[in-house]
Amino acid sequence: MINNRTKAAVIGSVLAGGAAVVLLSPSSPALAYYSGGLHLDATALSPATLVSRGAAVDVPIDVDCNAQQYAYVNVRLTERVGSQTAVGGSYAQVACTGGHQRILVRVPASSGKAFAKGSAVASVDIYGCNRFPCGEEHSSVTIQITK
Repeated sequence: MINNRTKAAVIGSVLAGGAAVVLLSPSSPALAYYSGGLHLDATALSPATLVSRGAAVDVPIDVDCNAQQYAYVNVRLTERVGSQTAVGGSYAQVACTGGHQRILVRVPASSGKAFAKGSAVASVDIYGCNRFPCGEEHSSVTIQITK
């Protein structure tokens, strides 16, 4: 018959062995980014430019991707204007070249409140596929909006 001390010793040995395997084994990137070599990166840059007295903002985006054919970039902008919040979103389709590109995405105000000069939070998502492996990346930065 196995007593409680023996059970505890066996369980402790199994847990310690599992922890050693996790700690000592090499780490690797997520499967979708490793197999097929998919690379996606997109970030908003300053300064962004007001359009039509704040009806929209032209946001420069740095893109680096190697997805087959196209990747899709989604941009969301949030800015505190007085006691209200101006928000908007837009997207663009990008032909991936495997290298660095700069695109301009026009983000219209959609909250009934116009954008203004000042700082805003720009959230950018990029989605793409290399045949089977598909992936997405997200970035969020504070940018400056100028006239």
